[in-house]
Amino acid sequence: MASNNLLNLPPFKIALKPPPLPTRPSVFSAPRQIPPCRSLLRSKPPPRQGVRSSTSPQLDTANTPSPPSSRQEAVAQARSCLATALQKPLNNSIPLKKLKRQRQPRFRAEIPVLDESPGSLARLAFDVLSGGAGASRKGAPARLLLIWPSAEALSVALREFEDQGDSATAHARLGSMAPDALGACDAAVFLATGPAQVEQVKAAAAALEPRPVVLFNPSWSFDEEGDGEKFGAGARGFVGSFDVVYSFTGLEVRGLLSKKRGVLLRCAEAGRFGAEGWVLMVEKDGGAPDGQEFKVVSRLKKRPTIGEVESMLYNLMAANSPVTKSARFLPMASAKQSKKMRILVIPFFASSHIGPHTDFAVRLAAARPGVVEPTVAVTPANVTVVRSALERHGPAASGTVKIVTYPFPCVDGLAPGVENLSTAGADAWRIEAAAIDEALSRPAQEALLREQSPDAVVTDFHFFWNSIIAAELGLPCVVFSVIGPFSGLIMHLLSGAAVVGDGGSESESREVAVPGLPEPEIRIPVSELPEFLRRPAKGQGTLNPCNAAMSRCLGVAYNTFAGLEQEYREASMRVASLKRSYFVGPVSLPLPPAAAGVTEPPCIRWLHSKPSCSVVYVCFGTYAAISGEQLREMALGLEASGKPFLWVHASKCIFQVLANIMKVKSSLKMEPMDL
Repeated sequence: MASNNLLNLPPFKIALKPPPLPTRPSVFSAPRQIPPCRSLLRSKPPPRQGVRSSTSPQLDTANTPSPPSSRQEAVAQARSCLATALQKPLNNSIPLKKLKRQRQPRFRAEIPVLDESPGSLARLAFDVLSGGAGASRKGAPARLLLIWPSAEALSVALREFEDQGDSATAHARLGSMAPDALGACDAAVFLATGPAQVEQVKAAAAALEPRPVVLFNPSWSFDEEGDGEKFGAGARGFVGSFDVVYSFTGLEVRGLLSKKRGVLLRCAEAGRFGAEGWVLMVEKDGGAPDGQEFKVVSRLKKRPTIGEVESMLYNLMAANSPVTKSARFLPMASAKQSKKMRILVIPFFASSHIGPHTDFAVRLAAARPGVVEPTVAVTPANVTVVRSALERHGPAASGTVKIVTYPFPCVDGLAPGVENLSTAGADAWRIEAAAIDEALSRPAQEALLREQSPDAVVTDFHFFWNSIIAAELGLPCVVFSVIGPFSGLIMHLLSGAAVVGDGGSESESREVAVPGLPEPEIRIPVSELPEFLRRPAKGQGTLNPCNAAMSRCLGVAYNTFAGLEQEYREASMRVASLKRSYFVGPVSLPLPPAAAGVTEPPCIRWLHSKPSCSVVYVCFGTYAAISGEQLREMALGLEASGKPFLWVHASKCIFQVLANIMKVKSSLKMEPMDL
């Protein structure tokens, strides 16, 4: 689904250990669950499965690398390990002919992630591998060739590296590498390859000899490599020839009376690939007075299977618990993650914003069922708008998206309970003014953010201060724009150009050309521009802090799709200095077809009866305040056009207006229909 693109926004913490380390969910994958035992009572513990530990469970942690507590730490560890591993073969002084007779240097590194989308992989690859992954050859950064598993992944990666200003790293797609690209690199990295692509990787590695190759985040796990259906003997042998320089796996084991977190870590920072490089660690009991949150359970020469890890952890916990000595405590797995990724969504005070934000929250929850938990934050009077939007998605949506409220700011001239543009009538301007007033709206939203302590924030364009608060709290923040980049780009360009005039009657009657847009030229009547653009003095500075927030946050998610506005997306990112943009729409897609026996709405049946492209659709949204006289003129104009039309209006007063018109003009035939 299109909403998966957002899940490349990285929470910066990992739930591996209790405070003082943060316990937010991470971009790392869920903790590996130990399979549940079939019985809660056994006469004796399960036997060990032939795993040889070099020492007892009470191992000293001196000279043992600490597990990463954040994405940045994991990236730094992996980058350091790769740089150390690559440095020697890249600067080998042995002649090429002799070097070809030696074993090709092959390395493997893994940072498990929750979001496996191409965008997330591209960002992780940039963080770890840019600048030659920290390795050098003859004093210059190593020239890496990154080989991607698909055309889509390659396209996303090229854009990501270009956006980050890296033009030195070469890229290619697996199966279509040009000979000159292979010849120009110092080393190659195969990213996220699948089991079916192992033979292609093997052939490409042979073509690259004697240069080193790296397998980075393959799409299979270590345990899957023993699957004969996925890997033949030759493929297993080839994959097994890669020295693991970095691997991190979170663990969790639950018992009836206790729970422990742990980690299986391989961090060959010193370039030692043999010896006892795998470390199994669990968190300590009763705090960590020595500053070490984890203790070493075992050091192993090879990576253990999950069954072997279960056996070791069982024996450890059985030895240290009075209850487990009577065999009444056995390791059990949680069926789900211990903590979900909680995303707080904060829309503007308008139904046209609350609806799409709620739809977006539903899409986020559906993208990672049971993992992502969105919460829509609105003022009390707007809760019904959220519930109405959730009802359109069926009963399941109400269970996956939560609602939380915060107080509406005190605004002079507004009656209590009037908190939405569509219900404010002529006072709608008061709501809009209050919404963009930091002194009025920020305190309640900031209090909510600190109280909820989410893992990520999705905020509307108007609330620019939320990106600042999120940065202070160490949270990733994404702006969700209910309009596409085309409209936003025009407002951005016109707000910074002296082309509109002073707002006088002469200015209102002319057109302005939008500067800086891709061809063709677009001209807009001044009278059709928003008021803050028609009267710059009145709206002075309205967009400046909002634009600054968009460039400051992680990225902007647009309620549109690439096929509609791709060229304006690129222009918008350039002009507004956006870090990233995501096309996640349309989020408010039509509901699935009605089940058999369910009657379609009258307007749908009427539309089915008309030829394609023959009906005029008229809608001014929920915000526009249209007088009775304007409604009358619009109705007469539509009737005079001679075309069938579907006119959608939020207020039922339109029915009275139309009835009055039809009394005077009997030829006008319109049928009011409830949508």
